Amino acid sequence: ESRMSGDKDPDFDLIMEESLVNNEYPQAKLDEARASDKPCLMAQICTKEMWDKYKDTKSSGPASWTLARAINTGVMYPSSFVGCHAGDKESLDEFQDFFYPVIKLYHKGFDPEQPAELDPEHMNPDKITTDLSESA
Repeated sequence: ESRMSGDKDPDFDLIMEESLVNNEYPQAKLDEARASDKPCLMAQICTKEMWDKYKDTKSSGPASWTLARAINTGVMYPSSFVGCHAGDKESLDEFQDFFYPVIKLYHKGFDPEQPAELDPEHMNPDKITTDLSESA
C-alpha cells in the first residue's frame, strides 16, 4: 500500500541519509558514532580525507557504486558492526583505500592485498581426521 502512495518502503527502497544524498560528508553523525564505545568499522576508517578522495567516484561495475552508498547503512545505523558494503566487485578495488582497511579489521590476519596462497590439498576430504556422523 505504501508503494502505491509514493512513500518509501524501508524494507524495499533505497533510503539514503540526507547529507549523503547531497554528497556531503556526514561529519556530525560520524563524530557521534566514533564517540560511542564500539564505533562501526566504517566510522573508524571513513575520514573526511577519505570522503574527499572518493566522493565523486563511481565504480566501473554494474552497480556504479559510490562511497555515499557504501557508507549509508553505517551512517543511518551507527550501531551496526561493519557499517558499509560494496555494491559490486569493482568497488572493492576501486575504493580500496576505504574497503581494504575495513576488510583487515573485520577479518583479522587477512590482507586483501596479499592473500595467502591456497594449497589444493587443504580441501582434500581424505585429510579429515575427525569421525563425522552420518548427519554431518
